[in-house]
Amino acid sequence: MGHVFECCSIILQRPDVERNQYQFVIVGEGPDLQNVKKKQSELHLEKNVQLFPFMTQKKLGIYFNALDIFCFPTRRKSESLGLVGLEAMRCGTLTLISDASEGPLSYAKDGINTTLFSGNNPQNLAEKLAEIQGWSEEAKEQMRQQAILTGKEYGSVRMGKKLERIFAEIEGQYKEQ
Repeated sequence: MGHVFECCSIILQRPDVERNQYQFVIVGEGPDLQNVKKKQSELHLEKNVQLFPFMTQKKLGIYFNALDIFCFPTRRKSESLGLVGLEAMRCGTLTLISDASEGPLSYAKDGINTTLFSGNNPQNLAEKLAEIQGWSEEAKEQMRQQAILTGKEYGSVRMGKKLERIFAEIEGQYKEQ
């Protein structure tokens, strides 16, 4: 999580940025919460970075719709899909997704439905965020529409049918053995 705080600090130190222009929201809990709070304090980000505990799906949807940009900074190699990225896309939120985890890369297409950043590089994350902010409203809307389409592709009905086909294939292969 430290790399996200470093990114926030990099952005807020830019000469063209007023500190009160940016508000960052971090959602989640876990064993590193005290370290997260310590890093927030060390970098003097208390006023610009808000920490929230885990949220219900309904609350997350409200937040996704209120955000200008959602960042999914996962670096976890075992991230199977990264559902939170899809949820943000389905809400039409512009997304920045780490390229350091395999799961989200199954749906995250750089320049089409999201913007990928180097998951281990806070400077790259800050640059990508600034890049998105410089896009025209038309370019942002095009990205949002592609993100929504991606989210729909992973909807429960569609995925349920895909899983049924996969399980049927597996079952058929098992019976043949």
